[in-house]
Parts: sequence; C-alpha cells; structure tokens
Amino acid sequence: MSRYLLPFVVGVSLLDASGNDLSLLNPYKKEIQKQSEEEIELIYDTEKYDWVSPVNVTATTTRSSESDRTQKLGVSLSQDIYRFGGISYQMTYADTNRRYKLTDLKLANSTYYKTIYTAVLEIRKLKLQIAQAELTMKNKELDILIQKEKYKTGSGDITLLNSALMEKNTQMQSILMLKNSLVSARKELSVITPVDEKDIALPHVRLVSKEAFIRDNYEIKLSDLERQLQKDKLDITKSNYYPRVTLGAEAGYQKVENYGATQFDDSYYSIGVSVSVPIDFNARSTVEAQKVAYYKKALNRKDKEVEQAAVYKEAVENIRNYEKYKKLIRENIRLYNDILGSTEKGYKSGYKSGYDYEVLRNTDKIYKLDLAIYDMMIQQELVKIHYARER
Repeated sequence: MSRYLLPFVVGVSLLDASGNDLSLLNPYKKEIQKQSEEEIELIYDTEKYDWVSPVNVTATTTRSSESDRTQKLGVSLSQDIYRFGGISYQMTYADTNRRYKLTDLKLANSTYYKTIYTAVLEIRKLKLQIAQAELTMKNKELDILIQKEKYKTGSGDITLLNSALMEKNTQMQSILMLKNSLVSARKELSVITPVDEKDIALPHVRLVSKEAFIRDNYEIKLSDLERQLQKDKLDITKSNYYPRVTLGAEAGYQKVENYGATQFDDSYYSIGVSVSVPIDFNARSTVEAQKVAYYKKALNRKDKEVEQAAVYKEAVENIRNYEKYKKLIRENIRLYNDILGSTEKGYKSGYKSGYDYEVLRNTDKIYKLDLAIYDMMIQQELVKIHYARER
C-alpha cells in the first residue's frame, strides 16, 4: 500500500524550536505557537525545582514589657534534603509534563497543517466537481433540445420534455451548492493561513503500515504521557507520607535592650537537621485514589489505541474503495471511447445526430474528471493519516 503518494513537493519551511513547520500559519497563530512553547519551558523550570524552599528574610521588633525590647534581622531556610524519592519524583513529573505539553503543541500544529492541506484538496476537488456539474448541465440542455425536437415532430412526450426541464433546474441547484461549498472551503483555509491555495504545495505522503501509524500516533503518545504523569503523581503522593529529612538554618543580627541598656548586640546563626514522619488518617484513601486514577489512564491508553486503529482502518478501506471506483470508471471510459468513435463517424457521415455526439463527448469528460476527483479523495485520506503521526 505504500504506492499511494501525493504527487506534489514541499516548499521551503520555517521551523520553530520544536521542529514544527510554521511557515503557512497566519502571523497570530505563529506567535501563539511560539509563545506557547516558551510558556511550557518556563513552567518546566518552575515545576522542576518546585521542591526547593524559598529563603526567608525577616525583620522584627518586639516588646515584652515596658522595659524590654528586642530587634532582629535574619535570614532563614528550611529545606527538605531527602524525601525517600519525593524530590526525584517531582523532577520526573516536571520532565514528563513538559514532554506532554510539547507533544500536545505539536499535535495542534499538525492539526493546523492537516486542515490546510485537506482544505486545499477540497478546493481543488470542488473545482473539478463544478466543472463536472457544468458538463452535466450541458447534457441536460442538449436533452431538452432533443426532447423539443421529438415533441415538435410528434414522436416525443410532453412529460419527457418536462422532466428534462426539471432536471436542468435541479442540476443548476447542484452547481450553486458546490459553489457555496467552495466559498466555505476557502473561508476555512483563510482562517489558518494567508497563503492562497494556488501557492500551497502539498507534501509527498505515503501510506504507512498500521504498526507505524500506531507507534507514531500523536493521540496514543499523549495517552502514554498522561499515564506516566499519573504514575508520577502517584509516586509523589506516596512519598508525601514517608519520613523526610529537613535542613534548618538561620543567621542574622539581634539586639536586646532592657531599661534602655543593651543586653545583647551581635550576629547569630543556627543550623540543624530534623527528621519528621507525617501521620495522616486520610493517607490510605488518598493513595488509593491516585492508584485508581493511574489504572484508569492505563485503560484510556488501550482504548485510544483501539480508536486510532479504527481511524487507520477506515482510511485504508476508503482508499481501496476509491481505487475500485477508479477501475470501474476507466472501464466506462474505454467503453465510451469506442461508442464515441463510432458516433463521431456516424455524425460526420450524416446518419448520427450532433446532439448524440456532444452528449457522449461531455460524458467522456465527466468520467475523466471523476478519476481526478477520486485522486483528490485518496489524497485527503493520506493527509489524515500522515498528520495524525509524529514525524
């Protein structure tokens, strides 16, 4: 199945720091993507060192009686230096969360590009369908002329002429609906990119195997990272109930006065290590709740794989069906070529109607446009598969 290929080339791309192509996005979406990545990195730096306690600076003046006054200026720190894995779990969580957000950002950008290329293909497909519908309209008009001639000579039926007129009106409505769809497709494209559809080159895209699709699938990767995030949360929650070793330190200046006389006026410092064990009656239920959440994320991961496998299967089956339709159309084209050839000879010899020849020639063109339309539909399925994967 790797023979399926989009026959277009990619232009020069502008990449952001993550390797995401931003060249086709409008300026605001480009900036949003860049700012989002910067925000992710800043949040990562914060979360990575969330376990580090702040240094406190205090300045106090206290009076214990009318005669006693104490002034104090100091710097203090109370820092956990060991949490039985809690510190490393926090850093692991920060890293996993960063990878999750960056992957989600890549998915958002990939979705933009899927929308762009799908819209471009839809526009091209609609243009072909409009051309096809206009040829069908010509055939309807020719049918009206044929029915008129028959009715005038007495060999026709007024109901057939009436049906031909009604079919022409219905066909006109179809053309108008296709043109409205073309306007909508262009609007959808313009929301994301300022580039005209004629200037957008489509990438080479091959149909990958199901295994490759599942392995590189954005949704599945995000589900994997969600599961890992929940595992990190579970580890952090457990560590909150383990013993912790804390370093306490304080240094500063202190002045003590009694009846105006200075009793103490000097710098001071203290340093020590403490071990504490939290006792929380809700600890068990809190940990169990995190376990349940983790198991649920694991199930979500399996469910996501089933969902994306169905997406892949649908796309592949659609492509196969479109190829079958193309095969049938080619057979019809060969048949019409034979009929068209004999009709052309008859028309030139004078024993075949010019109307018949024009109808057959238009129908031949309609079938050839069908081939191009199905090619566009195949390419849309390939784009859907391609941009669901991390590349």
